[in-house]
Amino acid sequence: FVTAPNRIPLKHRPTYLSWLQMRCRCFKKKNSRYKYYGARGIRVCDRWKTFDLFFADMGPRPTPKHSVERKNNDGDYTPKNCKWALQKEQTNNTRANLVLTFNGKTQTATQWAEELGIKPHTIIARVRKGWSAARVLTTTVSYRAFRITSGGYTLTMKEWAAKLGINYSTLRTRIREGWSVERALTRWG
Repeated sequence: FVTAPNRIPLKHRPTYLSWLQMRCRCFKKKNSRYKYYGARGIRVCDRWKTFDLFFADMGPRPTPKHSVERKNNDGDYTPKNCKWALQKEQTNNTRANLVLTFNGKTQTATQWAEELGIKPHTIIARVRKGWSAARVLTTTVSYRAFRITSGGYTLTMKEWAAKLGINYSTLRTRIREGWSVERALTRWG
């Protein structure tokens, strides 16, 4: 590469390392990350052939936890398509993410889970079952704390299962499948 590492001031060496790694994953076929970048056609713009111009556009790496992120995951490394980002932000910008759009807002399963207070694996499981995005993101039943009122009594599903001698998982499945409370609470369904 064009810029010699011994010319880089010590305080800019972390930024230099980021620049070097970016170029290696795009141009060095022996790099372990090449298959995800260079082999996919991801390139580094001509302007960033030298570290000095990369540094002029990106500035110093803000912290050791920051790295170069492409805003458009399928786009090249260019001044308009890159920024410094933390791992959490970069994790939300990968091709492997499950992305859902609801009410005009598009986010990853992890972002929706964080916003709605549900687990990402719950969202993923619901999508695999064929649920619509609206149903996936608006169904908020917590079966552990789910209380059922019947015959003047309000108990958790676990308490009802013990009281009636019904297996808890059977009762939970019945409720999940939309059975009426009366039918779900019968011993034989």
